[in-house]
Amino acid sequence: MKANERLIIALVFFAVLTLTVILAVKQEAPTESAQELFARYENLSEDELFELKKKDSGQDLVKEIIILEKALPKDDDKMALLVHLVALREKHDEFTEGELIDLIKRADTDDALDSCLVEMYVRKGGDVSRLAALLEDDSIDSYIKEYIVATADLPKDTLTQAAKLNKDSITVTAMKRLAVEDEEQAFELAMSIVRDTSDDLTGEQCWAACLGLAQHLENHYPATEAEKEQKAEVVTWLKNLHATSSDELARDQAIYALARIADEEIFCYIMENEDIDDTLKLTTVERNIALVKEMARNAASLEDMKPVLLAMKVLPVTQVGNEISKAVSSERIPMTPEIEEVLAYVKAEGISLSGK
Repeated sequence: MKANERLIIALVFFAVLTLTVILAVKQEAPTESAQELFARYENLSEDELFELKKKDSGQDLVKEIIILEKALPKDDDKMALLVHLVALREKHDEFTEGELIDLIKRADTDDALDSCLVEMYVRKGGDVSRLAALLEDDSIDSYIKEYIVATADLPKDTLTQAAKLNKDSITVTAMKRLAVEDEEQAFELAMSIVRDTSDDLTGEQCWAACLGLAQHLENHYPATEAEKEQKAEVVTWLKNLHATSSDELARDQAIYALARIADEEIFCYIMENEDIDDTLKLTTVERNIALVKEMARNAASLEDMKPVLLAMKVLPVTQVGNEISKAVSSERIPMTPEIEEVLAYVKAEGISLSGK
């Protein structure tokens, strides 16, 4: 073999050896199991762990969180990931919008990580249309869809569409956001639920309708005949929802919505209805304290004073007690054992509540 041939073979061998060494150096260390990771971190404080995880890259944190999430199937256990998630959230600039969307869509990411990724996308100021598209993706968990609706700055039409397309808590969250963004649009959507004659309305849809109805009627006193008829339609629907629904949350929301309307006739209905529990009545009194004071001030008979007395039995308020005392002192209302008992209760347990 000639000298130059031996030299070429030696150079090739050296090149192959060098490449092998480089690849060996670059090869990742074996992935630690969740148990090994927990064991490594168990003696660290939260601050120490956070300082350690801040040094990791965003991609490395994602990989580690996926490993840990699989070992924590219960939602309550996910709190163990909080430090990792906080550290990851600060690294939103290490990812492109597309990378974050792809991670959210991955099947091996769980709710805790997906929520963090959504928050990172929002903090990054990403194009919300890409998040909105996930709302119609059947592969995305409903919890994450609801988180997107709750946190992203979605357009009003997207919120409306989300409320229409879903029949679960996503509908409620979309209505909450829409009622703040556009009260009229939320009311129109709520009225479409009120007028839905199908038999498959869910409790969440009814709850959402209550939110949209109450927000509007609390701020708009009906002036025209058409508006008065619409109010009557809403009140009838809410009363019927409370009376017939098997969904306890929907039933409660019906009363909360009625309480926000600040109407004397509705207030009396709530106070005198034995099927409405005292917690809901207390909330009603608290929301309508100015109305209760006015009712006590204008009461011309014991019958007029009846709902006021019922209200004071669930929430004694000193200002209302004073109005009852004035009514008795002026002899507009006769003193009765019930009034005497209520006044004593207000004196002993009453709170000051001025109201609007």
